[in-house]
Amino acid sequence: MTNQPKASPLPRWFTDHPEGHSEWYIERFRKMAAEGADLDGEARLVDALVAADARILDAGCGPGRVGAALFRRGHQVLGVDVDPLLIDAASQDYPGPTWLVADLAELDLAAMGHPEAFDGAVLAGNVMAFLAPGTGARVLGRIAVHLRPEAAPEYLNILKHSFSFRSPAVESPLSPPRGQDSYGRHCEYLPPSYLAT
Repeated sequence: MTNQPKASPLPRWFTDHPEGHSEWYIERFRKMAAEGADLDGEARLVDALVAADARILDAGCGPGRVGAALFRRGHQVLGVDVDPLLIDAASQDYPGPTWLVADLAELDLAAMGHPEAFDGAVLAGNVMAFLAPGTGARVLGRIAVHLRPEAAPEYLNILKHSFSFRSPAVESPLSPPRGQDSYGRHCEYLPPSYLAT
């Protein structure tokens, strides 16, 4: 008998959606982009928080909208998602960034040929909600080890505090007005000035 590491459970992205959901999701964002919807909110926020030409890890990148917007703003972007269909769409729709299929709970970019550390990471939209049950802390830790040493403490502090604005009982500067859909309109990266309070 060997002591092999236990594989991560299947992410909710797969278990909580019917067949065809990934295709629907891809087409939803393609349609919104074609209609001129503003899909760059998270990217603008991250861009304001990092230096020019920063290396950004787009963790749970989906079909690539945030990573692509950061790339257009001059950043080096590597996007990772567990769903190969979403990565195929990102590669097709947004050439330029590097797009990889990987489970965030097992993330090891060095083993995938990308050992360079990142200046920041973004988990936009509902990434944390679609992780496998019980893997949130492991995912945050796996992302943190891919950041420059001076970036990791800020990232972890930001993530530790970022979940409060998702609670209906807590208002924050990033909370949508009551009654409005917050899908895709928030980011797991809050400015340090917000955390100082």
